[in-house]
Amino acid sequence: MRMLLLLLLFVAVPASAQVVPSLLPAEVSATADGQQVLRCTYEQCVKRALDRSPLIAAAGKSLELYEAMQREAKSTQYPKLEFTGFGAAIPSLTPGTTGAYFTDYDLGGTWKPLLLGQASLVQPIWTFGKIAALKRLAAEGIEIGQATNRIAADEMRYQIARAWWGLVVVSQMDDMIRDGKKRFLEEKDRQERMRDTADDKFNQNDLMKINIYYADFEDKIRQAERSKQQALDGLRMAMAESTEVEVVADTVGFKPLEFPTLPVAAYEALALANAPKLLAYRHGVAARVEQVSLARNNTLPDIGLVAKVAGTYAPSQNGAVTTGSLGAIPGSGVDFGGGLALRWSLDIGRLLAQIDQAKVQADQAQLAEQGEREKTRMDVRQLYREMIDWRAMVDVHEKAKTSAQGWLNATMQTYDDGFESDYNEVLRAIEAYYRRRLTWLDAVYNYNVAVAALSRAVGMDVTQVKQPPILCEPAK
Repeated sequence: MRMLLLLLLFVAVPASAQVVPSLLPAEVSATADGQQVLRCTYEQCVKRALDRSPLIAAAGKSLELYEAMQREAKSTQYPKLEFTGFGAAIPSLTPGTTGAYFTDYDLGGTWKPLLLGQASLVQPIWTFGKIAALKRLAAEGIEIGQATNRIAADEMRYQIARAWWGLVVVSQMDDMIRDGKKRFLEEKDRQERMRDTADDKFNQNDLMKINIYYADFEDKIRQAERSKQQALDGLRMAMAESTEVEVVADTVGFKPLEFPTLPVAAYEALALANAPKLLAYRHGVAARVEQVSLARNNTLPDIGLVAKVAGTYAPSQNGAVTTGSLGAIPGSGVDFGGGLALRWSLDIGRLLAQIDQAKVQADQAQLAEQGEREKTRMDVRQLYREMIDWRAMVDVHEKAKTSAQGWLNATMQTYDDGFESDYNEVLRAIEAYYRRRLTWLDAVYNYNVAVAALSRAVGMDVTQVKQPPILCEPAK
């Protein structure tokens, strides 16, 4: 079967050697009236959130845990020193006795210490792959921890994008709301003057219709204020800022993100190779496979070098002692020795059961990874369609907004000149113009957020990817 293999050649846009203002850290400043303000670009907000968010710090702790586990695994190859000790007070032997009987001890006399100590040093020589498997298992844990950090960071970038672009939209709506409110109030004043001057063109229904349209417009104003506060709360929470800090989106204008759109297959390939959640699953499978190897190696023995030294200090003994009693402990002395040691657990039933358990867990991990891979494909395709659709709607609403502007201007002019007698047409034109402006802002917002959602699914900023796809025939 002939197949086409898509090779992705993507190049991230290189950072300039010169520090640009958008990459400088954002700082809170105070206005003349004491209001704390944080003005930041999207990149600055992301950097501040990654540096300050407790959620990101918590994700970093999981990596520290895996690093500690890796150090523990590496330590198994080094010599292990163990020390055991015992201390007590015992009575002295009665002169002329051997310590064979309880009555040989002078319980009412002087009690002296009995100290026992033993130290052993074990150096593993050959563990039949156990130490190597532990190291590989710990290395996979590090990869999982790093992927977990990336998942948290990508989620934070997405949440920042939603809140930041929402704040930008609201700032754009502020200008529109002021303009719309001014226009509605001017029309209301004009109708009231016509009423007061008993103008023949005055119609009470027109004034009531303006009040109705203005009520709808006031509802939009309040919705915008709620959206602004929601966006501010999201940014403050992400950046661990006080609720007293006013966050201002530092941007020039508002427009859809511009970048070359790749085929959906390209984003799928990038996600399968780079999505952190999928990478975490993949390294989880590798870790489970290593656990199977470790369980098998546990059925084999360990060989090592052992050195031991033991000492006793018992000044209450007189040296003439009988074996089997406390007096069997010499008054003082040191024993030592060393050699090869073999440790082998022959609990075969338990060890074989552990192997079976490890195999089942590895199979579960592989199936979960396959399911996550297919879910990643589906998510990327869905997010890609949403992004493409919203981009198309941005252009559609842009044209509609321009048409509504022309319709409004023409209708107002003809009405003022006396060529248009139906005031309903004027109101419809005003309402259509502002509604189209709102829908265009909403379309741009949803498109930019859709780009952020696709970036989260792919595991990298899709606006920073360039791809000339190369299609070639693979070898048969």
